[in-house]
Amino acid sequence: MATKAAVSRVVDTFASGGTLKSALEQVSAETGISMAALRMAYHRFPSGLRRLHGTCTLRAHEDDVLLGVAQAFSLNNFPLSGAPIRAVVKRRWDKDVSKPWVTRWVRRQRHQLSLRTCKALSDKRAGPEDLKGTKAFCGELETLLEFHSFIPASMFNYDETRVTQTGGMLVVKRIEARGKARSNASTTRKATAASLLTFVLASGDVFMSVYVMKAKFGYSDAVPVDFCLHEAPRSSWRCWPRFYCWSKTGYLDGELFGAVMDNFVAEWEVRNPGVPAILFGDQLGVHRQPDVV
Repeated sequence: MATKAAVSRVVDTFASGGTLKSALEQVSAETGISMAALRMAYHRFPSGLRRLHGTCTLRAHEDDVLLGVAQAFSLNNFPLSGAPIRAVVKRRWDKDVSKPWVTRWVRRQRHQLSLRTCKALSDKRAGPEDLKGTKAFCGELETLLEFHSFIPASMFNYDETRVTQTGGMLVVKRIEARGKARSNASTTRKATAASLLTFVLASGDVFMSVYVMKAKFGYSDAVPVDFCLHEAPRSSWRCWPRFYCWSKTGYLDGELFGAVMDNFVAEWEVRNPGVPAILFGDQLGVHRQPDVV
């Protein structure tokens, strides 16, 4: 226990400034433990304490400050790129860092930061009307939750994903609803293969998924479909129900979405009898049909 406390003291002394050698000398003089023993214990100490090399550009508390700044911008959908991070380091601590340094720093913080692309909302989607509608929805949801409670295993988010085929490979694209009659899926020269509608629980599990294939049956009960499913690497042994259906466009229409929701209700009643559920969806037109709602 004395060695553990001494190592913690070394870490704190090292973080406050100076080199590792000076921190070891100071703690050795205070505790009477030799520098060799402290150095060995320091390097063998279990993970949990962050140990920075003596030649690191930023000290421990400076590194924490920069990490907090990056996280704050990321939470507000304004991710910092390499140039702003370098500017923060220069303005705050008057230290010059290079682009490779920023890349290495982000890689070291990969458990706290993620590399992702953020896109700001368009003006017509971030206007006063949208803000008013969002506040109204939050108010209605708050009122609902005052009289009803839902466990994480009964709260769902359902969202469509576009599956396109390009050169024998499958590409996934998200669909984004807007207030216009024209389809708003990202335009692509690749062939649309199917739509995937997944019901995901707030607990993180998948309840069921529906694949909507593109096909035209006409007067026959069979039709050739230009679609090939490639075997995907197995990431989990857990399994959930998967359903397959067809439409002329490969998109969900009103009638098909109603059938999907009837199927979901049937599955839920069988697997969770007597338990209420709540579903969250987007403003896609087929989601807002009064009879389906």
